[in-house]
Amino acid sequence: MRFRRPILIAVFVLGCGKTLKPPEPLAESPVTLVDMARARPVPDPVRSRFHVRVDSTTFDLSGSTGGGAVLDRPGRGRLDVFGPMGSTLLTLASDGEAF
Repeated sequence: MRFRRPILIAVFVLGCGKTLKPPEPLAESPVTLVDMARARPVPDPVRSRFHVRVDSTTFDLSGSTGGGAVLDRPGRGRLDVFGPMGSTLLTLASDGEAF
């Protein structure tokens, strides 16, 4: 038990590495950097469906509905809540800057 503190200090001291130097620039001009960013592989959007069930004992009501969500980069997305007949009751969409 009395060796626990020196071992802990030794682990911290040995675990400290050299200071990292800053990364070198990827592109020499902003135009080249923008072209490289546009050419990078981008993952496909994520699409999902969900089901919502609501039970209210206070109002003696119950019901269910479904919805869908699409999430895409950078910051783009859409959330839809469908009505009982398939029409859209609520839509929330983002273009990456505003809803």
